[in-house]
Amino acid sequence: MLRICSYTEQGEELTKYFIEERQSILDIRRPECATSPSPCLVQAITDCQLIVFTLQQWHAFAQDIPEWGTLVQKIIAQTTWEKLLSVQPLLTQNAAARYQSFLTMHPQLANRVPLAYLASYLGMTQSSLSRIRKHIR
Repeated sequence: MLRICSYTEQGEELTKYFIEERQSILDIRRPECATSPSPCLVQAITDCQLIVFTLQQWHAFAQDIPEWGTLVQKIIAQTTWEKLLSVQPLLTQNAAARYQSFLTMHPQLANRVPLAYLASYLGMTQSSLSRIRKHIR
């Protein structure tokens, strides 16, 4: 399992989202940005194996596999849709409702993700999340 995060100007770590087993992660920045470091950090929060492709390998796939572009577009569309669904509750709901939405959308993650990362993802402190979890159980 992977965690995608970044830092605020104040140096606080923000969890943007989680990548579960058999999901893809793709840096879709413009080609001229592809050689510079990403503004996001990728952290393994469980033991994992990754398959990593260089930009040159990626271009070779596009040349050698006729449907490569279509496949990549489908992956990007699906990932974008899933991201939109997961972000909406974070923008519109109170803390308890955000946690409930997270449990509904990702029931298997609640006990696999460290509490600090989950609190960061949900936009609350770890102590607030602990109180919410205590009342829900």
